[in-house]
Amino acid sequence: MKYEDIISILLKEFPVLKDKYEKEKDYLENLPYLCFEIIFVQYIKNMCVKSCDEELYKIGNFIERGLLCHDKKISELIVVAVLESLIVDREIIAILKKYMLRATNEEVLRLEKYYGWIK
Repeated sequence: MKYEDIISILLKEFPVLKDKYEKEKDYLENLPYLCFEIIFVQYIKNMCVKSCDEELYKIGNFIERGLLCHDKKISELIVVAVLESLIVDREIIAILKKYMLRATNEEVLRLEKYYGWIK
């Protein structure tokens, strides 16, 4: 994974997001943080509400790969645009935790401590 390609990677892995991206392309093109915050985070929330196990496992794997990626910009993008955006929605993060892998769980725990959700 390369940071320069992360939007196209996201859209390839989650083709359902393409239409939304195309509608907002003028605003989101070449801006991964906005794309992830506006499109991907909302998608994650929708999948949590709908309890779409298959998609949530796919989301969990995608987030994990992003965190473990050798490109630091991608792991920072995942933390800031995705996990920090979701951490405040306690119901959503509780659902999503069931689908998170090791590095993601560790990062969420770190964020929960940092923001005072747990001690």
